[in-house]
Amino acid sequence: MHTEFGLVKEDRVVALTVHAVNHAGQLAYRNSDVSLYNLDTGALSTLPLNAKGDVVFRVKPGTYSLMGFLAGFDEAGKQVIDFTLAGDPQMVVDSDRTVTLDGTAAKEIKVKTPTPAEHRGLMVGYERSSGSRSATQIAQLDQYVDHVYALPTEKTTRENFTLFTQWVMYTPEIRIDAVGHGAVRSPEYVVGSPKLDGVSLRRVVPVGTASPAELTGVNLSGRIALVRASADLSLTDQVTAAAKAGAKAVILFTTEPGRYLASAGTATLPVPALTLDADPGRTLAQQAASGHQVLLIAAEAESRYAYDLLFPWDGQIPDDTALKVDTTTTARVEADYHSQTGHPAAQDLRWAYRPGQVIATSWTTPRPLPAPIHRTEWVSANGVTWRHLVYLDKEWGSHYSGPMTDYSPGQVVKEDWLKQVARPAVPENDPEYVPVRGATQMNLAITPWTDSQAGHDGVYSYVTDKFTTQLSAHGEVLAKRVTATGSFPAPYAEPTEYTLVMDSARTAEYWKLSTKTHSEWRFTSARPASGTAPLPLLQLYYDLPLDLLNRAPAGEKFSFAVRTEEPGTTGPVRARTLTADVSYDDGTTWHRAGVTGGADGRFTVSTHHPKGSGFVSLRIGAEDADGNSVQQTITRAYAVN
Repeated sequence: MHTEFGLVKEDRVVALTVHAVNHAGQLAYRNSDVSLYNLDTGALSTLPLNAKGDVVFRVKPGTYSLMGFLAGFDEAGKQVIDFTLAGDPQMVVDSDRTVTLDGTAAKEIKVKTPTPAEHRGLMVGYERSSGSRSATQIAQLDQYVDHVYALPTEKTTRENFTLFTQWVMYTPEIRIDAVGHGAVRSPEYVVGSPKLDGVSLRRVVPVGTASPAELTGVNLSGRIALVRASADLSLTDQVTAAAKAGAKAVILFTTEPGRYLASAGTATLPVPALTLDADPGRTLAQQAASGHQVLLIAAEAESRYAYDLLFPWDGQIPDDTALKVDTTTTARVEADYHSQTGHPAAQDLRWAYRPGQVIATSWTTPRPLPAPIHRTEWVSANGVTWRHLVYLDKEWGSHYSGPMTDYSPGQVVKEDWLKQVARPAVPENDPEYVPVRGATQMNLAITPWTDSQAGHDGVYSYVTDKFTTQLSAHGEVLAKRVTATGSFPAPYAEPTEYTLVMDSARTAEYWKLSTKTHSEWRFTSARPASGTAPLPLLQLYYDLPLDLLNRAPAGEKFSFAVRTEEPGTTGPVRARTLTADVSYDDGTTWHRAGVTGGADGRFTVSTHHPKGSGFVSLRIGAEDADGNSVQQTITRAYAVN
């Protein structure tokens, strides 16, 4: 008999058993997980906790970072209401051992703001490095998570550990006080509901489930209907029935335990609708039973201020996790968000980059922006770099992006978004966009829709835009493109006049201005002796005193500034002359406008608008001392009213 066999000697492994409880002392398992990061190898393993709040890792002996995200639920065990980060960012595992992540000892992370605010989105995360490698774990939490906690740790002595939280905060949407009894606890809008606005006193009337029998003979005119949720009637039917009886708004409450959150789905609710949990709902029903209970309602449908905050702690989770927003930690941005339609369908998003971070920490979905609006915004100024994106609509191609920005503590900044005149241009003050020419190629970065703010660029939409771009020289077409972005041929070594022509049109419901543009640049360029050299591509930068709907006053004199510049060039290479024409019939007829100034390339254009509402088209031409020129026509550059 002959038997062959082989043996494999495996590396020694040990069992690390993790037991976890959330902040309320409950076993953590649903929506909860634990991550183990090997500081020696950079290997990361993330496992969910089982129903006993346990998980077992089988690992080689070494030094690890162990961190867990532990969810806490309402009394019904359905809705996540708090979240805890607990663990040890540096621990030696050299034998079988059990570790308990005790969320009950975690400290709440709170933000104190100069004005009342509530979060509409919150991220808590950490980064743990191992030599040149690192791992980042993030939990994105919605507005219904009321509390976030972190368990204090010892300071790490190996590599880097950073805990960070990121907050988006706005004015509290609504506060309701039952006069004589105090605040009504935890009202929430039904998702998709219209919003109340302003301060008012309204009588609240209990109407059972708002069934036809219960509403017979009930006068709800101008009052708040208090409705008990029912399995036999849909929320939409209940709200609609109360509205038909005259209700100004509807408050629905449940008799079931836990948070009561509801959505209208695809239905359109006729009046604002809110929900209350069982306890505050029953209490309000008892108070309203007399028929004389009045509610004091303070609501703000559109937040006039906002907070974009990112706070990091390096080396450990500290005992004190209280956060304060003031001039030592934030900058203030006074932002005007303009609109072309007056319908608030805009959205925005801020990307945050912590020091040394290449990929932004950000939400994946833009948040509603009720443009037109002026808003005061506080942003962290603690080494965080921000990039702001603003969307005119839900369509991706409608967005503008701002430059990478590092704010200083206490800094006050004025910003305009979506302000006319939108047109093709090289964004100001951003070296990334400077047009240059090399030996045989020129690189252009003329953004299709540039608004009036320095550094803003608007993207091309494949859905709603039509662009054509053509470069020619000596009567020969050198290239045809969609937009003037990327490499274009520059075949001539000797000084040669090139002509670049861009035509654009946008047909979108959210876009009523700058419906068509025609831009023509003539510039002379020669092959540089070495490397690259800026192209003398003369730009027009507009500054019009328009309101938030991009309107100028009708029936009176109107003046605005036009500044000329050739990005990337040194010295005062700016326009020597400028001409301006205006049209009130989309370019069928033109009228010469007055032009003054010219010092340092700055001009003032003046015209007199006719009475009545309408649109103004612009035709602007400029030329520098070397004969480089630009001619730009913008159909419906702005509105008059």
